[in-house]
Amino acid sequence: MDQAELGTHCKECFFLSEEKKCKHGILDRFIETGAKTNLDSERNPSVSRICQYERDSEWAKNKTEEEQLSALKEEMYIRGSILLIAKNKESLIETIKKLNKQAFVTNFNFIIIYDNIKSSDMLEICGNNIKSEYICNKVTFFESNAYYIYKNAKHFKNGFLFILECEKDFDDLLIDKVNNVINNKLLRILHVSNNADLHESVNMIHIYKWLKGDLQIPMRDKLRNITNEEQTESQIFTWKEVNEHYSN
Repeated sequence: MDQAELGTHCKECFFLSEEKKCKHGILDRFIETGAKTNLDSERNPSVSRICQYERDSEWAKNKTEEEQLSALKEEMYIRGSILLIAKNKESLIETIKKLNKQAFVTNFNFIIIYDNIKSSDMLEICGNNIKSEYICNKVTFFESNAYYIYKNAKHFKNGFLFILECEKDFDDLLIDKVNNVINNKLLRILHVSNNADLHESVNMIHIYKWLKGDLQIPMRDKLRNITNEEQTESQIFTWKEVNEHYSN
């Protein structure tokens, strides 16, 4: 692999076996996604993608195989922000409780834009139910939801943004499913939605900020236009596609 190229050299990775194979089969999975691999003069492989599994022997020291797998899952699991649109306290509470069933929900901060809920009730609900950082912003919803979401972009952490309207039902495994596509299937995601809906949409946050979110044109359509113009690989998914990867 050329030194200027972005990728991973496996030579020092703890998971490279004596046979120069990845103990987790990650190289084979990368090849399935279309990534390029090369061998150096000592037949150590490299891949033209950043490998989240790469770890050195120091990292593995004093860890059993089970502990290694557990640590990998925890360290690699996706992070970011969850934005909730709340218009009554009952649906807000149910949404937060449903999200709390996700094992790594604390990897995300919460941004809640709300109306028709008392500020004192908001503080009580969030304080009693949210296990990570949170910000509550009262709005009047005179503008579009997309406007208020983008207005709160300064509060988003690096990673992925999940948007949910609390009055609507949602898949309580949606975070796990996106993590599966990224860290198990090794596919790249910029956006997930059904028909460009805001509810249950997922965006890579730095791209979301750069394109000014769903203002004027939905994120899905902005990304499609860029993909078509530059003739690059589409990294836009529907939930049907995400679910198919999860079930396979």
